[in-house]
Amino acid sequence: MKVLGNSVEGISPANLRLLYNTVIILAITYGAPLWFTPDKPQAKLIGPLVKAQRKALLAISGGFYDTPTEAMQILTYIPPIHSTLTC
Repeated sequence: MKVLGNSVEGISPANLRLLYNTVIILAITYGAPLWFTPDKPQAKLIGPLVKAQRKALLAISGGFYDTPTEAMQILTYIPPIHSTLTC
């Protein structure tokens, strides 16, 4: 995502968000129905997904490294990974 666009040139943040929602989220959550249960989430397996989503949120929003994840989720209209896995 960083190669495709940044804050100066490249594709827009709206298109980066579209890329994330149509390609990346499907790829990183592909096998999740096999191990994820909403009543007993496994932090060891969700952790890498949260990190990947945070990197994508930083690329989409153009936020700084220390920007809170929750703020970027609100700014980009992307739900937390736990909510995405529950659906």
